[in-house]
Amino acid sequence: MDKAMKQVKCIVSIMVIYLMLCTPSVYSQITINEVCSRNANITADEDGDYPDFIELYNAGSAAVDLNGYSISDNIDSAAFWTFPSVTIQPQSYLTVFASGKDRKTSINHWESIVKDSYGWRYLVPTAPVDTTWTDLGFDDSAWLLGVGGIGYGDGDDGTIISPPLSSVYIRHEFSIIDTSTLSNAVFHMDFDDSFVAYLNGVEMVRANVGINGTITPYDALAYVEHEALLYQGQLPDEFKITEAQLKSVLVIGNNVLTVQVHNVNTFSSDLTARPFLSVGIKENSTFYDSLPIWFNPGQSFLHTNFKLSGNGETVYLRNPAKVLIDTVQYPYLQVDHSYGRFPDGSANNGLFGTPTPDLTNNGSVSYLGYVTDPVFSLAGGFYMVNQSLTISDLFVGSVIRITMDGSIPTLTDSVYSAPITIDSNMVIRARAFAAGFLPSEVVTKTYFIDDNSTLPVLSITTDPANLWDFNTGIYVLGPNADPGVPFFGANFWQNWEIPIHLEYYSADAVLQFDQDFGMKIHGGWSRSQPQKSLRILAKGRYGNSTLDYQLFPDKEIYSFKRFIIRTSGNETVQNGTFFRDALMHKAVHNTFNDIQDYVPAVVYLNGEFWGIQNIREKISKYYLAENFGVNPDSVDILQFDGAIMEGTNTDFINLANFIISNNMAITANYDVVTNQLDIENFCDHFITQTYYVNWDWPQNNIKYWKSQSPGSKWRYIVTDMDFGLCFGGTSNDNDLNRVTTQSNTAHAAMLNSLLLNTTFRNYFINRYADLINTVFNARTLSNLAYSYRDSIIGEMPRHIEKWGGDFNNWYQVNVEASLIGFINGRPSPARDHIEQEFGLSKQVSVTLSVYPEGAGTIKISTIIPDSFPWAGIYFDGVPVTITANPNPGYEFSFWQSLNLIPSPDYNSSITLNIDTNEVFTAYFFGEPDTNRITISEINYKSIVNWDMGDWIELHNYGTIDVDISGWKLKDLNNNSYTIPDSTFLIQDEYIVLVQDTAKFKIYNPTVNNYVGPFNFGIGSNGESLKLYDPSGLLYLSLSFTGNSLWPSGANGFGSTLELLDRYNDLNSYYNWFAGCFGGSPGVGFAPCMVGLEQQSGNNSSVFLEAYPNPFDYSTTIRISLDESERVLLKIIDTQGKEMMTIAEGTMNEGDHYIPFQPNNLSAGIYYCQLITATSTTYSVISYLGSGVK
Repeated sequence: MDKAMKQVKCIVSIMVIYLMLCTPSVYSQITINEVCSRNANITADEDGDYPDFIELYNAGSAAVDLNGYSISDNIDSAAFWTFPSVTIQPQSYLTVFASGKDRKTSINHWESIVKDSYGWRYLVPTAPVDTTWTDLGFDDSAWLLGVGGIGYGDGDDGTIISPPLSSVYIRHEFSIIDTSTLSNAVFHMDFDDSFVAYLNGVEMVRANVGINGTITPYDALAYVEHEALLYQGQLPDEFKITEAQLKSVLVIGNNVLTVQVHNVNTFSSDLTARPFLSVGIKENSTFYDSLPIWFNPGQSFLHTNFKLSGNGETVYLRNPAKVLIDTVQYPYLQVDHSYGRFPDGSANNGLFGTPTPDLTNNGSVSYLGYVTDPVFSLAGGFYMVNQSLTISDLFVGSVIRITMDGSIPTLTDSVYSAPITIDSNMVIRARAFAAGFLPSEVVTKTYFIDDNSTLPVLSITTDPANLWDFNTGIYVLGPNADPGVPFFGANFWQNWEIPIHLEYYSADAVLQFDQDFGMKIHGGWSRSQPQKSLRILAKGRYGNSTLDYQLFPDKEIYSFKRFIIRTSGNETVQNGTFFRDALMHKAVHNTFNDIQDYVPAVVYLNGEFWGIQNIREKISKYYLAENFGVNPDSVDILQFDGAIMEGTNTDFINLANFIISNNMAITANYDVVTNQLDIENFCDHFITQTYYVNWDWPQNNIKYWKSQSPGSKWRYIVTDMDFGLCFGGTSNDNDLNRVTTQSNTAHAAMLNSLLLNTTFRNYFINRYADLINTVFNARTLSNLAYSYRDSIIGEMPRHIEKWGGDFNNWYQVNVEASLIGFINGRPSPARDHIEQEFGLSKQVSVTLSVYPEGAGTIKISTIIPDSFPWAGIYFDGVPVTITANPNPGYEFSFWQSLNLIPSPDYNSSITLNIDTNEVFTAYFFGEPDTNRITISEINYKSIVNWDMGDWIELHNYGTIDVDISGWKLKDLNNNSYTIPDSTFLIQDEYIVLVQDTAKFKIYNPTVNNYVGPFNFGIGSNGESLKLYDPSGLLYLSLSFTGNSLWPSGANGFGSTLELLDRYNDLNSYYNWFAGCFGGSPGVGFAPCMVGLEQQSGNNSSVFLEAYPNPFDYSTTIRISLDESERVLLKIIDTQGKEMMTIAEGTMNEGDHYIPFQPNNLSAGIYYCQLITATSTTYSVISYLGSGVK
């Protein structure tokens, strides 16, 4: 730092101190009193979450309105979060959640204005109801009067009504004394099966029925069954209503709450309507009723727009004049500990083992710090013989306490005093304690003695009470379980989360990670099984908010928020294979389906073998972010016929209605659909499910999603296919007919309507044929099934010993007879069903051949076979497109076949109806060569006033033209762009892959050699780009970061990344430089130097290059001339300044090699400039500086 800058900083610091000293005392009496950066159990917010929190304290004698005060964990003035008008009384406290939720409403207390037990007017309609029934002025005197709740079945209703019925409508009028005292509200609804709720005629909340904002008919049915919860001992569903929403509809005086509740079907065994409306009150006065005993709202509605780091940082507080009045620099904190003033408002800080939000710190015990963590002499893991473990801690005065049952060591647990003999599987947890200090972190190790596994191992450690306690254990029935399956009300049906420690070992017994997580019981009716599925949640309250590990080798995802340790759903060893659902997912991994990936593993609970379970992805907004790179907070995820999991269902319901209500045979209508629905994914989803004969779909187990960003399309996710592949149906079942004749789901109706369009119909049939010929091919699918069987067979005897079953029955009956029998027997009936359902003439055998061998590939319909000759079955009556693609060095010549193409057809792509068994041969000519394509330029972050969007330039530096049709570009999040058909990259030419073609053309109007758009961006903080050939093989990959090692000019300053040497490592920052302003898309790099004459054209008779390049000491410059020339060779910097002359004089025809060693040059980018009588030629060189390796 130079002297002037130091002086400026000194003056600024003096001014800040002066302002702080001169600030009126009313400001400085507000202090940051307590900080908790890992709140796991101390205090919940209104959402039931446990965010970080900051407590402020008014140390003065006067009340202070915090309006205009601001707080941040970043000294940058733009980052501060500003308080609303909220008052702290003298010697009082205010707790603010540092959650990132950015909410500014404060509540004094809560009251209920409507409860289910009040009197309600109700109607069981048998015809359409007056549309004004939700209004305050509606005359409901003819309706029946009863005490809520209203319904039947389950014994949880105050007024019993009689089935069969579709719905019940209920009304309750109430009075509001003063709307100014109201804040946010919470609407609780215990319902079976769906509802819409209104306040004064305005729709406020809806669940499981209809479309938001539209009238739901009286005879509409719920999307799916939803069981009431209160009678099971669970909490009712909760819906937030903001203060603005509430005050936009409520008035002083009379108001009305109306609710229509709908059954899943008219003969359902139960229906429930139990509404509750509670409001936050801003002052101390009591106006309405007490809260239900089960409703415990959070303490505060103030939330900052930032979160705290668990590893420690500084929190800053400013007064309304934006003067800094207090700071707290807190250290690393363990879970549920805090740091703050001791005593309140003083200059002294302390570490607290028990946080006290909104209460004084003066009664707390202040600690000096943490004891250091115990050190184990032996790593956790697998050992063949007994081991001896020593645990130590160098902290003076510390005592180590241990447990061996999974519980966290406390002061009452055993003191470690001597080496521990480990002679069997054992979990040891240790913690160090010392007077005046908080205990260390808990160190957990699992040891396996003579217990090797053939699968990866998940070792879960937790307090046994978290699992098995009768009242609180998540794995047991508990006190409120129903007597019959699936035991609704049981502890394992509650949404309880417990803390765990998880160690993960690969199949070769190497520890991959160990981390603290949260865990819940996962699944539906499978919860009632003895072995249960588990949901693992990474949250900051447990230490890390993500698991940064590649769980699934086939997916390049390196960070997860959630994952599942699944049994096998409804399939057990006794009745199934224990890998059926996983097999069905993985078989279609490389299709257009969205799948949940799979890795089998062995689970241990507190050191006890717990059997085989499957690591699976969890469908959620985080799954979409991890797999597709979308914003997790801007997605719509739906299930069934529109039930909302995330976001809204409006777009989908509108799309479904459009498809069903309009003639899809009309091209314009179909085009509307293709802009909103991913047709390839939609077809693959229906083909996959019907081929598997998953009879528990589509009326159940159907999920689909869309990003809320413009241009996004709806996609389906295959999920929970346990009842496919012979678990629920047979290989002879006509599942196409079952689905297309199904009247209880909109998805089947959408398919039927789309099949009226010839383009869609032909694609669907041919794609079905493609998949039967490839991924569903009996040999392919059975080989995959055998590989999954073999992967778990080594652990199956132990699993059966634990959970029951018979090994021979599993092997011979469940796997071989049932599963493999279905796989082998399914193709022929499935083809017959296609022929029958679509009225096709017959099936035909199509054989594809290439001559000469290896000269090219053939794409038929949507697939490219791996080898030739290849044979598959298609259908007479549906035209098929066949395209020949030459391999490097070859050119396509013609097609020929015996019957359908008796004379050569010179079109590389042909479409024809194949009405007879036929062999098609693609003839090529040429000699084999190699593709030479590279990424030559990248624009990943445009400058603000020259925003071209992101783009990538490809260069063919080989000697042959390359057909890059069907090549795929993928990014770090596995987003992909497929290069269009008939795209050729000519030798020594360029093509640009463009994200936003409209933006690109604005700034590059003369560039025409581009394709696009693609629907994802290139990350500016780091990206991985991969280019795949049409067969799905990785051709090249490139990873770069936005850090200072890479050329900074390309990171939002107007330049692009330009490749220096196509033969060097694409992943090295040495091999890239910042190009010209705006880049050079579609052409080779040309220098952009100040003061240089225009390049007079690169004469093909002159060639200039340097090797090595980049270089750290010296390089050799090669000049190649086709004729004798007088030459001048110079080194010039990027500003056009001549640095030196290397060679001057006449050179003969041929190659000339000139050694070059920079003298007195700084490291950087330079140009070799070669001037001849006919041309000026440039070559970029990168000098790393002497000694750089």
